[in-house]
Amino acid sequence: MGDGLPLSQVLSQSQVQMDPKSARAKFLASLSSLHSKTCHARYPKAPECAWLDQSWMDEFLDESESPQEWVPQQRSAKVVGLWKKAFEQGRAEISEKYKSQHHPGDIYRALKKMNPLHPGLEKAAIALAQSEASCFHSELYYYLGMKFEEAFPVQSAQDLAKGVYAKADQCGKSGSGAQRESYVRKSRFRLALIYLDQNECSQAVPLLDQIGKGGENDLTTRALYWKAYCAKDSNNKDSYLSIYDQLLKLNPLGFHTLSMLGGDSHLVDQLQKDIDPKVERRSKNRPEMNNWISTLEEVVHLGQTELARKFFSPTRVNPQALNALEIPVRLYIASLAYRAKDTFALFRILDSVFRTRSEYVVDATLKLFYPMKHMEQIQSQVQTVSPLLVAALIRQESAFNENAKSRVGAVGLMQIMPKTARLMDRKMTVQKLFQSQNNIRLGVRYFESLVERFSGDVELALAAYNAGPLAVDAWLKRYPTSNKLLFL
Repeated sequence: MGDGLPLSQVLSQSQVQMDPKSARAKFLASLSSLHSKTCHARYPKAPECAWLDQSWMDEFLDESESPQEWVPQQRSAKVVGLWKKAFEQGRAEISEKYKSQHHPGDIYRALKKMNPLHPGLEKAAIALAQSEASCFHSELYYYLGMKFEEAFPVQSAQDLAKGVYAKADQCGKSGSGAQRESYVRKSRFRLALIYLDQNECSQAVPLLDQIGKGGENDLTTRALYWKAYCAKDSNNKDSYLSIYDQLLKLNPLGFHTLSMLGGDSHLVDQLQKDIDPKVERRSKNRPEMNNWISTLEEVVHLGQTELARKFFSPTRVNPQALNALEIPVRLYIASLAYRAKDTFALFRILDSVFRTRSEYVVDATLKLFYPMKHMEQIQSQVQTVSPLLVAALIRQESAFNENAKSRVGAVGLMQIMPKTARLMDRKMTVQKLFQSQNNIRLGVRYFESLVERFSGDVELALAAYNAGPLAVDAWLKRYPTSNKLLFL
């Protein structure tokens, strides 16, 4: 696994603390807020500026598929209103005058408060599905389908959803219209799930095959899992085992992979190997990224953890861009994220490693990927659930960042809403909720109440913790399937 230094040795290296008011600290801090041209103009001889203007940064900052597009300020209320009016009138297009102002997310907002059984929506969907001549925005099909799913299990809603999802699949194959691949993929996946629920694997598998074409994406492992499900259902053992091997190599720690593994000892055998992966400090494949790595190295070595997190931001924007780097180099960057206490960046980097090289899923890397933090506090609070489950919940909710605060106001390790916290403790303030002991105490109490509410069903309790119990109640009515994984 490489000829560099052992990962354990790099992790144990001490840090040099530096006065945050020193000239060097101020200089490094100034870099994190500068664009490349400004940086070079102000500090023409600073190598730390070099990483800012490299072409590889464009890969990190390519947010074309990200939720950032949904920021309200970026959208025209006028255009959203026009879409809503069009749907109410049974149309699925707006005038040419405003088409240039259309932004992904406008359709979502227009549909958000509409009744899924509105006659206008039905008329628009039928016209879209039956149109042979043209293809529209791919998100139009996806969001319409999702709107109809809100009325499931009503048969007419199912038929309408299938129609628009199928049109998205057709348009995606033809490549015509404003087709964004992420929405085409999601439409295919939703349609495949409907067919699976109706025990029609023959209809679902071709859609799942399409999702896997063109390289790995956000739905690859899910598509593979359900292909394996259909292979097992039809007693196609060879296909099932082939997909099993693909999943194990592609994403050994993924939910769907672990669901297939069951009692298989493969991962346990791997963890028992005494392996200390090697790291490399610089990249040979992408030398243009080495200035960025050296800057990370410096701010971490000097003990500037808050500043280091700013420089780690590219890994949070688009961790897939790290795939261009050698595995030992990624492990080195992960060690820097660990020392900077940037757990979110650490998890993203290691995930990029595990998704491409399953042999790196060993004890040394998993201890970084699943840190056992705050276990004493957790164990002192739990009564009915496993402390490991609570630790996993904290990892997912905040990446163990005590100061985490979401866009909607959820606070601290367990991302508790202040309103929810005050229902359990009237004297609880937002400031106190950032303290780990208070956050864990109330978070565990709330989660255990959800487990009790859903009769011990941990998966439903976890879903309710994230989306709210009323949302889960609605999903249970919407998708009355006996297949637990299909429901999830």
